[in-house]
Amino acid sequence: MQGMGTTAAWTDGTEWRAVRDHEYTYAIYRRDRRELLFDNRRDPYQLRDLAEDRAKAVTLGHYRELSEQWRKQQNDTFEACTWYRDHWTEDRNITNTARGVSQDLKKLQNTLERWYPSGKS
Repeated sequence: MQGMGTTAAWTDGTEWRAVRDHEYTYAIYRRDRRELLFDNRRDPYQLRDLAEDRAKAVTLGHYRELSEQWRKQQNDTFEACTWYRDHWTEDRNITNTARGVSQDLKKLQNTLERWYPSGKS
């Protein structure tokens, strides 16, 4: 899971990444590297953050490592929100991905025009 920040306004500071399985949810914020850890079975509404609980240090380390591995596999460099705007978008459309896939907006436009001509529904 990921949050690239406040993309509607392209505001930096709220970017986060997370991994989740049946047992735990782990999240980290980019700004201050604050970590969160929730026990999904005992606390399904995620009301009690266990990241500071010393008894959960090994669990926290495990999910931190999973998160780092996932980001590495995805080529996710965990940038600020405005970085994605400047590198991955064109006219508010996502045109690039972390894995280097590019979307051709002109091709999409041509396809839409072919199937949905302007002025006709």
